[in-house]
Amino acid sequence: MWRPVRRASCAAFRAGPLWAAAVLVFAAGCGKPRPVLPPARADALGVTPEDRRLILAQVVDEPHDLAASAAIEGKAFKYLLKLCATHDDEKKLDDQRNKEASFENLVRQPNLFRGEIVGVKDAVIVEVDQVPLPDEYGLPGHSVLPAICVAGSPPYVQVYELRILCAPGSDLCEKIKEGIQKDRNPVMRVTGFFLKNHVRRTSRAGEPPWQRPLLIVPEPTFRRGPGSTYRAMSEIQASEAAGLLPSVRFDAPRSEERLVVELLGRSGSRRGQDLRYFVRIDGQLTPADDLALYAQRVQALKARLPQDHLVSAVVVRTPAAPASMIQPAVRALADAGLSRIYVKDETEKLLASREQ
Repeated sequence: MWRPVRRASCAAFRAGPLWAAAVLVFAAGCGKPRPVLPPARADALGVTPEDRRLILAQVVDEPHDLAASAAIEGKAFKYLLKLCATHDDEKKLDDQRNKEASFENLVRQPNLFRGEIVGVKDAVIVEVDQVPLPDEYGLPGHSVLPAICVAGSPPYVQVYELRILCAPGSDLCEKIKEGIQKDRNPVMRVTGFFLKNHVRRTSRAGEPPWQRPLLIVPEPTFRRGPGSTYRAMSEIQASEAAGLLPSVRFDAPRSEERLVVELLGRSGSRRGQDLRYFVRIDGQLTPADDLALYAQRVQALKARLPQDHLVSAVVVRTPAAPASMIQPAVRALADAGLSRIYVKDETEKLLASREQ
């Protein structure tokens, strides 16, 4: 049975200028002038930091809910794929990587790194397939290579799952498959955007599923000269990675998007007295006790999702909101007909590395 709420604390959604303006309006009081902030800078796709934050807020990788972790949130996935299409030069993308986005940190605190640029050096791909993209993705002629890559030295081998965006006419899949068959895997640098810790199974019956970081990446850069290939499967047999392979898909409901409820905290009066709590539901600002809007937005989500898609919500506690706002929001969503509700906390801080 699914457990109603697992609190996955996170501060992943770094607030953009638009959110900062909203916080200032709430905190400053109704009688004070509102500060004027410069408009948020959009990315190569025209997506502002605030819109990006809400897209990535929908990503869930709760270790106690394997179905949610195995689902790939369509809206976020398509966004990052299109972003890869604007970064076809892996070398330039690698210059922008987040140096704190290590394998350890992605596994321990994934919500801090949604959409962050991650670089994996000296990687080899040990499983690969090729899938053409449907028209709905808006990338005509492109394909995606679902792949498993490994990095590091036995016994400490890191395993990543990849979705590699390939331009029309690319022969990358053939090159990688040839290396796998000959046990001379091409060594490469993989750089792209972190989505979530995704769930897969081994191909052996009775074994538990496993969960590792999933990166959305453009075509990698190959190492040239000495050491350009590596006998990956022969070398990793003494590591934990060997026990995860060969892998197969973990069946999960489709999840195009999730309802996002942002907990915003209180507004203020001219005398500084606390007034009502406020939330933003599916982009609409309202008092936190507006149960009718909860019901309305849940029904709107159900209406726009295909029948075979998972219907769920994410409650995001922003830094301005007290923890006491969480349970009322969860109850309101449950009363509106949702059984899958996830809680995220933007006050989470990065933990010190275990090696320190």
